[in-house]
Amino acid sequence: MSRLRSMSIRTLLIVLLGTMVLLAVGAAGQQVVGTLRTEAEARRMAAMTRMTAGITRVLSSFRLERGSAMIFLEAEAPVSADERGTLALHRGRTEEGMAEIRAAFRGASGEEAALLARIQGAWEKANALRPRVDAALALPKPGREAGLAVAWRDAADALLAGLNAASETLEGEIFGTDPMAQQLVSLKRAAWMARSRMGEAVATTLTSVAARRRWDVPQLLSVAQMEGEARAMWMLATELAAQDGTPATLREAVAEAERGMDGMGKERERVAALLAQGDVSSLNPTTLRERQAASLNGPVRVAELAMDELVAHADRRMEAARWTLAGNALLMLLALSLGVAGLLIATRRISGSILGMTAAMRRLAERDMAVAIPGTGRGDEIGQMASAVTVFRDSMIEADRLSAEAEASRASREARAAQMEGLVRGFQERAGEMVRTLSSASTELEATARGMSSTAEGTSTQAGRVVSAAEQAST
Repeated sequence: MSRLRSMSIRTLLIVLLGTMVLLAVGAAGQQVVGTLRTEAEARRMAAMTRMTAGITRVLSSFRLERGSAMIFLEAEAPVSADERGTLALHRGRTEEGMAEIRAAFRGASGEEAALLARIQGAWEKANALRPRVDAALALPKPGREAGLAVAWRDAADALLAGLNAASETLEGEIFGTDPMAQQLVSLKRAAWMARSRMGEAVATTLTSVAARRRWDVPQLLSVAQMEGEARAMWMLATELAAQDGTPATLREAVAEAERGMDGMGKERERVAALLAQGDVSSLNPTTLRERQAASLNGPVRVAELAMDELVAHADRRMEAARWTLAGNALLMLLALSLGVAGLLIATRRISGSILGMTAAMRRLAERDMAVAIPGTGRGDEIGQMASAVTVFRDSMIEADRLSAEAEASRASREARAAQMEGLVRGFQERAGEMVRTLSSASTELEATARGMSSTAEGTSTQAGRVVSAAEQAST
């Protein structure tokens, strides 16, 4: 405490302002660090949504390729050029999606790199089987490579498993970022699960139609279960789409998909009844496949739109985080600039003025009345202090003038007093002489009086004697 009291105002101001600047910059710095963390999370979310969007597109196109190839491999006759063109179209979209996945995963590390490695490994195995599948499709079923359908199914399922695992992992991380992301991820999952289960039912149905295979009761129950699960997931998707905040494009896509799925569901029920009877001669596998594949496009469209909205939402979130980061950084720079300006003002405008005024007051104490008082023209507290010091200086000048006048008056009074004292002294001397003269005369008069008194007493005595003698003579 004693050390604090001994500090100069300049040092105290610098310490106080410096502390305030450090606190302000520290608080702004914390905001910047927090915003940097938020911006990094938003950037990571945007990257993961792009990864998931690419995976969704590959899943969509590769499922169609897988299902078409499985159906074609079960067909008795060679596959037509149009059907091979459809298969090539699915492959082209799958390859585009894989390129998108590689671009989205570029620079990934840790778990994400492991997911990409799994997908890439399964992709290479499935891709290696494609030439053999193409060669087999040009032949009738008896001339095709034995076990190729099983090998293709296993390789395709491995790729789908890798894609699904990556999608679930990424979506799990995205899910908890904010309510909108949670809603969009849930809607995408519900639509995709509905499409997956529905696709399995369609693939099973079309494969049986192509192979002219009759369904038994377990087969009917299995497909019915797939249809029921697909319907349940689609109902969940419609409920999620009806919630507040769902983009209008998604709601419209769900409504459109609903209309297409109703008609194709009834057609699958009719086909299932024919398969149970073992009579599918009236069915055209190609036409049936085209219509059923079209019915799957609705849920796929919903899932892809949900991912597109999620990507847009992540981009908006990242952009907002960047603007917030820029604002907080600007605030930190502003706080630092204001702090430096405050220190300069404290050291120059306040402390410097106080030091100048202290020097002026010291010169005033040395009776230097010609000193100029700094800061007299300012309108702040320093100016008020300067005005007070100016009044003090003027008062000192006036006091000196009055003191000089008083000194001159005192000297005049002393001169008059000395003159009066001389007059009084002369008067006293003359009065003393007169007193002494009167005293001498008084002494002489007193002696004369005593003589006259003695004479009177003698005369009185004699008169008494005369009177006494006279009285005696008369008697």
